[in-house]
Amino acid sequence: CIHGAMNNEFIRGEWDEIALKLAEAGYHVLIPNFHSGPKTTTPRHTNSDDVRALIVDLAFTLDGFVPSRYKAVAAPKVFVLGKSWGGRQAAEIALLPQVV
Repeated sequence: CIHGAMNNEFIRGEWDEIALKLAEAGYHVLIPNFHSGPKTTTPRHTNSDDVRALIVDLAFTLDGFVPSRYKAVAAPKVFVLGKSWGGRQAAEIALLPQVV
């Protein structure tokens, strides 16, 4: 779940309710806070290529935690949600068929 570009408490928590519901349904949910990291990861300084590279690295790292018995049944996938600035990043990430 990728947040919008504004840096305020509402934006930082806008995915919390949905993340809890997804987690209750059995999904592993990550909500990166691009505002709290290094300046190069903030929405004003990050481009789509940077976010795609981050998601690819994250997906392949997480893939290592999926037991092989599950991989034999279905290939692991990452679902990406986004709003505003995060929606643009989610759309860019959707161009990565090997991950999403």
